[in-house]
Amino acid sequence: MKSLPFIEVSIVHSQDPKKEILKFLQQKAEGGNNSQVNFIENGENMKIFVEYKSERDFQNTYHGEKKIYEKFYQLIQENVSDYANLLETVLTKPTPKDFYDEEDLEENDLYLIVKYRTNYKEIIRQNYNFTFKIIEILGIKASFEEIADGFLLFYKTKEDFEVAQMDLKKLELIQAFLKKKGLWNEKIQFIFKNLE
Repeated sequence: MKSLPFIEVSIVHSQDPKKEILKFLQQKAEGGNNSQVNFIENGENMKIFVEYKSERDFQNTYHGEKKIYEKFYQLIQENVSDYANLLETVLTKPTPKDFYDEEDLEENDLYLIVKYRTNYKEIIRQNYNFTFKIIEILGIKASFEEIADGFLLFYKTKEDFEVAQMDLKKLELIQAFLKKKGLWNEKIQFIFKNLE
């Protein structure tokens, strides 16, 4: 019998206290359904362990926002005149190497590296392959890399991390972010009106 789906979250590198970031991620995980969330602390070794009651619950968590991502992407394709350039940018998404020098990881200006260890990589891979395209379109400097037992997530700045954690179903938050970045225009407004 296959074991229940789980995600173990730990911090590889951070410019802020690791416990503070893990507590933030714990609160976000506790907002989901049908999972048991535990904060595990052993001195400096801290992590969050999230176990789901079934594969279906795990899938629902990671595919819950899929329809809005797909609609957003479709509307961008249909309504942004320079979509070809935008698509090229998205398909050549930054890799972690664009953010830091591997030889000198601790002294770089990368804000955060989070490790997600899991026994159900395929579901998360499908989600990341799509959601990170949206993240790029929104101008967030973030990337992911698949590793043997999960994924590493990279965030250039604290703001990139915080914005990437927003619930994309709360369109007003995304709108506020785009306006703050000076990216709000008639075409983007049209896209959001259709998403609503």
